[in-house]
Amino acid sequence: SIINARLNAIRTAVDAGDGAARIIIYGGTPTSVPGAPTTAQTLATLNMAYPSFNDPVNRSITAFAIQAVVASGTGTAGWFRILTATGSFVADGTIGLINADMIMPTVDIVAGITVSVSSMVLTDGN
Repeated sequence: SIINARLNAIRTAVDAGDGAARIIIYGGTPTSVPGAPTTAQTLATLNMAYPSFNDPVNRSITAFAIQAVVASGTGTAGWFRILTATGSFVADGTIGLINADMIMPTVDIVAGITVSVSSMVLTDGN
């Protein structure tokens, strides 16, 4: 299907390069144009598994376990950006406790404290 092809294209883009993609968690609101330069505060940078996502199921792909890290900044997690291992932009997404692309146990990030991701599911809308 076209939906699975789009989701597979995202998986392929995330896993491009030689190694795990990175997820940068930012405070504030995302840029109005995905991938645009941002001055938002970086709260944490996590490494994805390699490969990053499972096969498409029910119009979505689910990330394999994402390793927890120690936060580099303090603030409220507002959004994330996925970059390939070589630093190329792939996608921006939402963060929340429920009903978001990335689910976290808390969005209140404190520098020096461990940050973990409960789940990340990217869903194709159409």
